[in-house]
Amino acid sequence: MRAAEQQFLRLGVPIALKVRRVIVSGDIALLISDWSLKGKAADGSDVDVSGTTADVARRGPERSESLE
Repeated sequence: MRAAEQQFLRLGVPIALKVRRVIVSGDIALLISDWSLKGKAADGSDVDVSGTTADVARRGPERSESLE
């Protein structure tokens, strides 16, 4: 999965994400989102790719420090 993400990031095209649904149960959430990449890649080729993703997230401890 990480390799596939890296291929998308190498295109240099902005990723648009629209959250379709969030289902929460306790500290676990299911996030269903539509994503798309549209624009010109670094090599000048047109990019127009889209899909739907489902991610599971777990609530962790709150952090107050900066993530920079």
